[in-house]
Amino acid sequence: MRPACRSVPFAAAVACALAAAVTTATAGAQSTPKPPAELARLADRAGNWLGEGTMTEPGDVVTKWTARGTSAWTLGDHWLREDLEITFEGLPTPYVQRSFLGWDRDDGGFVRVAITNAGLAQRQRVELGDDGSLTVIAVQRQGGIAYAERVVQTKDGDALVHEVDLLMPRGPSLATAKGRLRKGGDGFAIDVAAPAFLGAKPHEALVRLGRCAGAYDVASTVTMAPGSPVKVQGVEAFANAFGGVVLRGTTSGSVEGLPIRYAGEVYWTRDPLADRLVGHYLGDGGECMVFAAGWTQDGQLLSSFAGPFQGKWMLQRTLMQFAGDGAAVGAVSHALFDVEAPAETFRAVYSRRK
Repeated sequence: MRPACRSVPFAAAVACALAAAVTTATAGAQSTPKPPAELARLADRAGNWLGEGTMTEPGDVVTKWTARGTSAWTLGDHWLREDLEITFEGLPTPYVQRSFLGWDRDDGGFVRVAITNAGLAQRQRVELGDDGSLTVIAVQRQGGIAYAERVVQTKDGDALVHEVDLLMPRGPSLATAKGRLRKGGDGFAIDVAAPAFLGAKPHEALVRLGRCAGAYDVASTVTMAPGSPVKVQGVEAFANAFGGVVLRGTTSGSVEGLPIRYAGEVYWTRDPLADRLVGHYLGDGGECMVFAAGWTQDGQLLSSFAGPFQGKWMLQRTLMQFAGDGAAVGAVSHALFDVEAPAETFRAVYSRRK
């Protein structure tokens, strides 16, 4: 029998994602998966933060910065959401970043999904030291040049020492940012209507996708096993964020005949490394999925996912259909689980609310 599924929203590729929530409910449990015990190691990061430091630019130009942020548990307490705003001296627009820290059961480690008002979104592996330090190393691209960015946060009493180094294609690494973050302040919540950083502009493929913005009633059918479809009802809403360089989606709903509800968020951006659309989905069952996507010749959005999920290897393709005004109208997904033959796992109809 194919593993159980639950609906994942259109902006997350309208996938039939493998979800432990429905699996446990089918077996008689009454709730979605509980947060893993490993998340207790992140507990002291929750709260409001203030920070200050310096940024060293090429030519040894030093710029001061100040920061404010809030970290709070979300999506069934599976994810620590960190909203951070950094204001650089002399720049009119602050740099804004929303990060989700959590534990990936399939990967067996901590992960971070980071979204910025520069139009970037990445899933990154996080290393937590026994001393409470946090390290993230990610490959970035700017101005056609790829480089590695290392972010290290170490504890100094109740404060965090924040350091960023860059490794360019040639030459030694560059220490670019250093500062301190401490608990305090009134906190900060991201405003999706805030402008993009340094005038960033959305790629035409993302502008096209952003035409779907709005709220939808979604009626879908999820096929958990051949001949055993399950009806799912949900509400999804999508909004262009930071001048359109990010498309944010939220979803919530219920599964007919099962005592559970689901919720999730997705963030669509353009991946400058792969030169394609990418969607990052996070769910209240601990799901963390990354979808690559592009437009077909007949105007559908084709997205795909490949990788381990809930203990099984999954390969999935989704096609999303749109009306002439850009509104989402329908979707269908086909998937392979381990050695099973391909099968339709998800079909949905979208009705945009007036």
